[in-house]
Amino acid sequence: MKILHIADLHLGKKTFGYSLLEDQRYFLDKTVDYLKDNQINKLIIAGDIYDTASPSGDAISLFDSFLTKLVNNKIEAFIISGNHDSKDRVGYLNNIVASQGIHINSSIENALKPITSDNINFYLIPYSSASDINAAFETNYKNYNDALAHVINKMEINKEMTNIAIAHQLVLPTQSELEFGGSEEPVVGTISNIPSSLFSDFDYVALGHIHKPQNVAKNARYSGSPLAYHSDEAKYEKSYTIIEVNGKDLSIKTDKIIPLRDTKVLTGTFEDILTKNDAYKSCYIHAVITDGDIPNAMEKIKQVFPYALSISYLRHDGVGVNISEKIKDIENISPNDLFSKLYTEQMGLELTDYQKEIINDLLKDGDE
Repeated sequence: MKILHIADLHLGKKTFGYSLLEDQRYFLDKTVDYLKDNQINKLIIAGDIYDTASPSGDAISLFDSFLTKLVNNKIEAFIISGNHDSKDRVGYLNNIVASQGIHINSSIENALKPITSDNINFYLIPYSSASDINAAFETNYKNYNDALAHVINKMEINKEMTNIAIAHQLVLPTQSELEFGGSEEPVVGTISNIPSSLFSDFDYVALGHIHKPQNVAKNARYSGSPLAYHSDEAKYEKSYTIIEVNGKDLSIKTDKIIPLRDTKVLTGTFEDILTKNDAYKSCYIHAVITDGDIPNAMEKIKQVFPYALSISYLRHDGVGVNISEKIKDIENISPNDLFSKLYTEQMGLELTDYQKEIINDLLKDGDE
């Protein structure tokens, strides 16, 4: 039996003001095709279905369409909420859709009892804080590791069966370090970090939250996000994770995800970057310019690369320059002029008179 593991869809996400809904629709359609072509009838989605707790109508409609296609193709799905999701919105009507083979859990209380399918126990553990666990089980844990250990200890896992956990948390590797991408939310300190050893009783742990595909233990893996949601993620090869199950014997393999548009970071002089239009015209572009400030740089780059998202500058010593660092005497510039300079550097456009009026009114309100 084969199971497909994905996570961190972030449906409805916008990056630099650009909607990725078309790219996400393409990915979901291709995922249904992939499941059918490879005769995979089980799908895991390990959290962060939406990008915000209040997703747009278009994002909700897209996910609804995807679930409908899964049902029509008799593909069983096991889904949890992530830290970007609203538990109420994700868990809405979960009892009804479960009858169609779509199992969604956004409640930590419901994680105790597995969903059993084809002799496999699936434990759906949604993103939860220590306070969520304390409220659900009337406990008083200060440490998140102890709180989640309490939940797992109450599961009464039958080790004679195949047990798969689905979780959306910051799980630390047994060796080496966790690799983050730029679009994730690092947690300061250790209050929300848990060791992978906590899941040692499971045969496989399907993880979500970290966008770089990576193993954190022999039995635990982050599938990563399906698309590059930050320039830092352009270097990752996004992939499907396929779990092959033969009783208690599980093996993992990956298969590359082909996106609608690839994401590339182009570094070089301004003119050199512009010459790469044939190879990268259809890609999302993050341009890193090495030959100093270029007036209206973003506007000019978009004429060549319609899907250009951002520009930044690199000093001669190879260190990236923040836009604010390039504005001299920053303390002596008025807030209006500073905002205007930053806007022009980032967008490659001058503020219109109407926009300037809006900024001026906002700044006045802030002073009151």
